[in-house]
Amino acid sequence: MCRVCVTMFGFGSLLTMLVVGAPVALGVPTLTVDSFEDTFDGSCVDGDCSFRDAIAAVDPGGTVRMPPGFYPLTLAGGGAAAGDVDLDRPVTIVGIGETGTFIGASALGDRGFQVTTDVVLRHLTLLGGSAVETGGVVRATSGTLTLHRATIFGGRARDGGAIAVGGDATATIQRSWISESRAEGRGGALLVRGTTVLSRTTISGNRARGGGGAFVAPFASLSIDDATVSQNAAVRGGGIRGIGDVDLFSSTVAANRAEVGGGVLLSQTSESTTTN
Repeated sequence: MCRVCVTMFGFGSLLTMLVVGAPVALGVPTLTVDSFEDTFDGSCVDGDCSFRDAIAAVDPGGTVRMPPGFYPLTLAGGGAAAGDVDLDRPVTIVGIGETGTFIGASALGDRGFQVTTDVVLRHLTLLGGSAVETGGVVRATSGTLTLHRATIFGGRARDGGAIAVGGDATATIQRSWISESRAEGRGGALLVRGTTVLSRTTISGNRARGGGGAFVAPFASLSIDDATVSQNAAVRGGGIRGIGDVDLFSSTVAANRAEVGGGVLLSQTSESTTTN
């Protein structure tokens, strides 16, 4: 009898020790970048927290805060430690402060960001990006990409000079500016293969062969609400070239240039709406 009691007491004590002594996982919902250098060791508890470190270390669905300044992406290559920044876990990246947060990919030999999940980019200026196949600055292949009060400037790609939205992706672009981006083929600023909504956004000064401002592929949709598409240039569709659906609500399409369809050039298959 006693032997049983002692055994049970010992087992209970062991359970208590295991429970009490077990390490508690601490979440990291918010991280603040404290280095302008493009380095990566995956940790923000070792004395420095680069942009890539913060992306790797923050909780899924967490927030990475970037103080004002210029953050050049320079680690060329592939994988999480180099090349474009792979955003494959939900995250919000926000620039803080009044003087602006600039992320530059012009020296990377790649685009800036590859998005495969739900991502919010807010209060950021994204610069450059080298000539890639699709999405000179940002390519979203799945998930939901949200840009709010962002500027994208100077992207280069074969298609989608600044942003490419894939067929399994959705993009919402609010109060932003996309300018001076180039595509050899389609979509100087935007290549839309999925669903994209522009609101209070300006697309200006972009160039492509088809769709200087935006190219909307078959079965895709672009909704433009209270936005401006101006001073873009193309061979076909200076402002917008739409094979998929294009809806314009209280927006301005002006001063775009093309050999065919200076403002908006729509295919017969495009189901489009214009409302003032």
